[in-house]
Amino acid sequence: MNWLAQVRWSPYIVGIGIGILSWFTFLISKKALGCSTSFVRTNTIIKKLFKGSSSSNLYYQKYE
Repeated sequence: MNWLAQVRWSPYIVGIGIGILSWFTFLISKKALGCSTSFVRTNTIIKKLFKGSSSSNLYYQKYE
């Protein structure tokens, strides 16, 4: 477990780890690993609070 405490990890090992993690994500949830959708959903919620609806933008309609 000493390798977890290293100051700097190898970018190759980290890349392989992220790749394996994304495989498991696809197998379990049938969706891609990412965070950008969370930003869109948060923006849609905030927009609804202040404007009432985000129906003017077709992109945001998908996440209402």
